[in-house]
Amino acid sequence: MKIFEIYGLSKEINELYQIHPLLPYILTVTVSGGFFVFGLYGLSADGKIRKLPLLKVAVFAIAAIYILRALAGVVEIIITDTPPLLESINSSGALIIGLLYLIGGLKKWVIKQVPSKLT
Repeated sequence: MKIFEIYGLSKEINELYQIHPLLPYILTVTVSGGFFVFGLYGLSADGKIRKLPLLKVAVFAIAAIYILRALAGVVEIIITDTPPLLESINSSGALIIGLLYLIGGLKKWVIKQVPSKLT
């Protein structure tokens, strides 16, 4: 379970493993399934696949989840007073993805296209 060590989760994963050996894998599959659903909602909002239920709410909720994840990473870096490279990268990635969902949602549903009077 080397990947869990890289992310500093070996203690927590070992505790789950002690409860039941399949729990770390179930957790991993569940989290990746969540990311898959997030991706489906992004594709749906862009019109690449059929419209999913609660699309508008989901896109803004996904944006909020990613942005809050980024903020939690920043808080962790501040509290521990040592900015680990991995946490900085993870927080930056979460912030970028969250902002992309937010900006995309705003452009699609909030910011109305102003018709040009020149055409």
